[in-house]
Amino acid sequence: MKNIGGRPYKQGLDYFSIDIGVEMDRKYKLLKARYGLEGIGFLYELLRKIYLQGYYLLWSNEESEIFCADYNIDRQKGNSIVSDCANWNWFDIEIYEKYNILTSHGIQKRYTEAARKRSQVVIFKDIYLLNGELEHQDNIVFTALTPVYSAETLVNSPETLVNSELTTQSKEKKSREEKFSNSKKNIHRDFILSDFYDTWISLGLKKHLRETVERNLHKRHYDIIKLYGEEKILAALRLYAQVTHGKQYWYTGGFDLWRFIEKIESFLPEADPLTSYLDSKNKSKPDPYEKFL
Repeated sequence: MKNIGGRPYKQGLDYFSIDIGVEMDRKYKLLKARYGLEGIGFLYELLRKIYLQGYYLLWSNEESEIFCADYNIDRQKGNSIVSDCANWNWFDIEIYEKYNILTSHGIQKRYTEAARKRSQVVIFKDIYLLNGELEHQDNIVFTALTPVYSAETLVNSPETLVNSELTTQSKEKKSREEKFSNSKKNIHRDFILSDFYDTWISLGLKKHLRETVERNLHKRHYDIIKLYGEEKILAALRLYAQVTHGKQYWYTGGFDLWRFIEKIESFLPEADPLTSYLDSKNKSKPDPYEKFL
């Protein structure tokens, strides 16, 4: 990367620090519980790559494919780890869902502090999370990260370096849409993106942009909707929300919308999740007809 005068300057860091008390953090425990040491190692390598190039990483289709291959991990599992890390606040969820970019307040703060003696530090205003904490630094240069979705490109540097990865991703998405446009499966996709999505949001579950949900839908999700039917799927969703929010239940997980569909069997009415997930310390049995508001 070059500065305004054309002279190159260093963007990444030579090292980064990790809080020795991180193992006590709830999000660390969640990551380790779900993915084991493989998930911890994967996150460490993500952070290393982020700091190596600065304070963010564009998690495009091409980047995820190369990154997962480099560390010998299944790509679907790698994407799942990234998604969960965003939901658990390792990365900013809004920026991740809007731009596919991995960054956070903590990452940006540590980066700018480490680079405070440099002659110039470029910060993208669109993904800036420090709320005015940097304005006093003379070496900070703010610029725009311009998402031009109509052209299927994303400008990701002051030199307007266009990421072809997003173009590829958009083409793949268009291909999937065309594939299902004349298929009965399109009915199930429409259900997920309308009634199911609206109910999910109204129940106060994890927030996703509708486009993010659509990007993560696959044939297996449509098959599940077809297998159980829309009415039973919505009933399972309401039971899941009740278990998730209810203090009398031990379940504290938080699936992405598309992952919930994959795990829906545990929350179908016949699985009786209100009993299965009842905290053993809680003496009162829940009213099976209680309606979640």
